[in-house]
Amino acid sequence: MISLVIIAIVGLLESFISTIYSKFRQRGKLLYTAISSITYNAVWFYMLARILENMSNWSLIVVYILFCAIGDILGLIFDKHIEKLAHLKGIKTKRRKNIKRRR
Repeated sequence: MISLVIIAIVGLLESFISTIYSKFRQRGKLLYTAISSITYNAVWFYMLARILENMSNWSLIVVYILFCAIGDILGLIFDKHIEKLAHLKGIKTKRRKNIKRRR
């Protein structure tokens, strides 16, 4: 039987990576988006297999759901800190607005 601790940690990581993936995608960071997408999908398939193996164990499902919510919150907090650090170092993290090219 799979441990509640493993389910909690993997659920937290899955949601954290998902939130960070969304932020990278919004900013147009291709490499970071690809890396976080691959990681997220690998974790998601692992979790899907574990949940399907243990469908009758409701405690696993509840722990997974709760830690997914915590992972989302941590992802948003982490993103705010990245923005602050980038701002302090003078790094632009916002996407550039449409720039008209001269012909």
